[in-house]
Amino acid sequence: MVTRLSIALAALLTVSGCEADSRAPVSNSNPETMPELAAETAKEHSQAIANEPFVPQQSASSAQSPNPTSSKVGVSCANGEETVFSCKVKNGSDLAVCAGDENVYYRYGKGSPEMTVMGGRFASVAYSGGGEAQIAFTKGRTTYIVFSRVIRTNFEPGEPNQPAISDGVMVMLGDELLTTHICDDPNARPIDYDLAVKVMEREPELFTIGG
Repeated sequence: MVTRLSIALAALLTVSGCEADSRAPVSNSNPETMPELAAETAKEHSQAIANEPFVPQQSASSAQSPNPTSSKVGVSCANGEETVFSCKVKNGSDLAVCAGDENVYYRYGKGSPEMTVMGGRFASVAYSGGGEAQIAFTKGRTTYIVFSRVIRTNFEPGEPNQPAISDGVMVMLGDELLTTHICDDPNARPIDYDLAVKVMEREPELFTIGG
């Protein structure tokens, strides 16, 4: 709860005068108008999220960078890495964002990583009575947006704001939301705001709203 409060408070300091969130719907692409490559990419990543083994092609830059995601490393952050975020989602897969010496990693899978993406950009915003932090990892046209969200649900004067708390990952193909996985884990670790600011580039706005 302290970590969640720090996310909300830090976001409130960053965004002054925020009394209510303005939420724009996630735009939906028309599948019939999507290029053939985009359709194949959507199918590929849907299969990966469904826990079918998926090994992303390694770019030249990633081949030259130290990558602690060999078969000996699980989804959870390894020795020498710092945990920015971690949880188990409802389908039983683990999800983690780990900060190493030179990179930040997004990992997803059961036992061993089925998917690993390097990079990571951070954003946060304040809502009335809450806030949200997001970390985005992009591979091609697909973006994985890890989030920790606190939303006020009661605006009656004098009553508790009854915050709705959620963590998880949204998978986007361009502007289209493919799927959202919500954490279902009593030991979930929401986004560590202070660590995220330290190890990632900060963006002025959230990467997407909703999901």
